[in-house]
Amino acid sequence: MFAALILTAVFTAQLASSFTVDRISGPVASVNDLGRARVGVVDKSPSDDYLAQQFIRRTTYPDVNAGLAALARGDIDAFVHDAPILRHQILREYRGRLAILPDVVEAQSYGIVLPPGSKDREAVNQALLHVLSSPEWQALNVKYFGKTGE
Repeated sequence: MFAALILTAVFTAQLASSFTVDRISGPVASVNDLGRARVGVVDKSPSDDYLAQQFIRRTTYPDVNAGLAALARGDIDAFVHDAPILRHQILREYRGRLAILPDVVEAQSYGIVLPPGSKDREAVNQALLHVLSSPEWQALNVKYFGKTGE
């Protein structure tokens, strides 16, 4: 059970909403600046819901690619979405032009659900621990996110 809690924390850290900006010295340096900035978000996403609850004006986009393209053009000052997805897209298409700020906008919890009393629980926990502690996991994080896992 403790392994499942640890793994959930790892997944939460990996999949927390984050935001990216086109330049660190621009109008957005932290989450606190979002209320004064032109913010983009994927329409009907958890990040969109969060920004609406915080009464932050935003422009919605159909997908991450459209939002990052708008950010790169200067149409918006920041784009809010899941950190791993942003890291991957920026590494592939916007390296050196866009940056992800370290702030977490809203943590999101993810987990693996098994039936109560499942005999597979221990095997799944062990397999996940093995993968997360392997050099291959670190290499995959660098390949797809441009940095080591958290």
